[in-house]
Amino acid sequence: MSIFTNKSTGNCAGTTTNTQASEQVNTILPNPSTSDLPATAPAVVGSLPKSNKRTKRRPVGGLHLGSLPQAPTTSNSKFIFADQAFNPFFSNIRQNMELSPSGIKERIPIRFPEGMQYEPVTGSIKLNGNDQPLRHCIGMLNKFKLPPWLQRCLAPDTGETLMAKCYEQIENSEQKRLKGVMVHHSKVNDGFLDHPLSIVAAMEKGTLNRYNNIWPFGIVKLRNKANDYINASHIQYSDVDAASVSSSSQVPPLLSLQEQNDTCGTNRRYPKYISTQGPLPTTFDDFWTVVWDENCSVIVMLTKEEEMSRTKCHRYWPTEAEKIKTFDSITVEFISETEHLTRSTLGSQVGIEDGITIRMFEMKRHGQEPRIVHHFQYSGWQDYGIPDNPLGTLKLVELARKSQAELKQQSSDAPMIVHCSAGCGRTGAFCTIDTVIQRLVDTNYLTEEEKAGEIDLVCQTVSKFREQRMSMVQTLRQLVFVYEAILWWILDVDSAQQQ
Repeated sequence: MSIFTNKSTGNCAGTTTNTQASEQVNTILPNPSTSDLPATAPAVVGSLPKSNKRTKRRPVGGLHLGSLPQAPTTSNSKFIFADQAFNPFFSNIRQNMELSPSGIKERIPIRFPEGMQYEPVTGSIKLNGNDQPLRHCIGMLNKFKLPPWLQRCLAPDTGETLMAKCYEQIENSEQKRLKGVMVHHSKVNDGFLDHPLSIVAAMEKGTLNRYNNIWPFGIVKLRNKANDYINASHIQYSDVDAASVSSSSQVPPLLSLQEQNDTCGTNRRYPKYISTQGPLPTTFDDFWTVVWDENCSVIVMLTKEEEMSRTKCHRYWPTEAEKIKTFDSITVEFISETEHLTRSTLGSQVGIEDGITIRMFEMKRHGQEPRIVHHFQYSGWQDYGIPDNPLGTLKLVELARKSQAELKQQSSDAPMIVHCSAGCGRTGAFCTIDTVIQRLVDTNYLTEEEKAGEIDLVCQTVSKFREQRMSMVQTLRQLVFVYEAILWWILDVDSAQQQ
């Protein structure tokens, strides 16, 4: 059930920049037993000082990552990632503090809608004592039984640990991947941008980054601009296994998204996204240039402008009072704004959840046909946290996907732009939920494992997205929320609400 009301916005938000992370970061190296690190490697804690100054531009040919040393080699020419001087630099990139030498200890259960219970013996769901019909999707043996991979995550004694281990594996892989890139960059004098995981371009841009520890690789490049950098990444799942990550100094051999789609074993094509940070006043022009150049018609915003008295995203769109704003050669005109409210839960405790603000704009560039852009802002998701339940997020996914289909005629194969504040945690969760839903309903070209429901689609999808942008799905709590959202989608909670 939904409620629509008209709404006018207030004055434009202030333009004070917020380019630094809110806290210093302590990062502990991963468990040697699961990460191939030497057993004697000590935990390292470090952070870099904050600065609001723009990073000084240096010629790429002579760039090095600070004073990174040559890493020692072993007899088989593989690098050992022990207590090296580059670890404080690495700590500043990775703000996640959940890894420790003994592994992730926190265990988080998947929540169920009120009135529903899971039957672990049968893999079915009961609603008020009766079997709850489920949406049909890949891996379901019948309409009352969840896919085996999701059943394993719900197992009473082992499910929470299984999800924690999945997240730990994803985090360990990312740490080794980034360390390999940095060791490589410490050894060479040129050719930085030739490597698929290079973060050099992002490091050079200073105030164009909202945070000083989220540096993208595989960046979206601005067209026809001398400065082609924007803190944004192309994101898309493909039916190609995630790249293996070893403890050597070599950058993992990664194919471009186009190469992965061309060489994969199926003909399935999954949703495309551009994952980006919340625009800064210094990047408004660049942001709208990307929207135009990439033919994007849907923007999903997963943050409030301010959260806990901190600016998380500056207002980069025109309001009803302003009507039109100009960004470089592009004009954006306000057309409408509505509020979509969703019910928060089942049963007797029915309430209203924070809503989804839906805005419509018209974009124009001189001499070209105007375009319609739909902008969805979800206000029910705090940074580093999760919503009270998945209903609002699932409705957002549904509305954004519907708009993408409706506007397909003006941008047939265009990506959806998704951002929160840093463009990785909440953004990664949204992209994963949307993609996994598309994977569950795609019944063409199934592998035998998919037909049997044995593949954990959530863990597999997040692993692929981490190759394309660091920290996608940033915390264990967010990963569990993704599983939870997929469960609630299979449960078809919207339909159950109306019964």
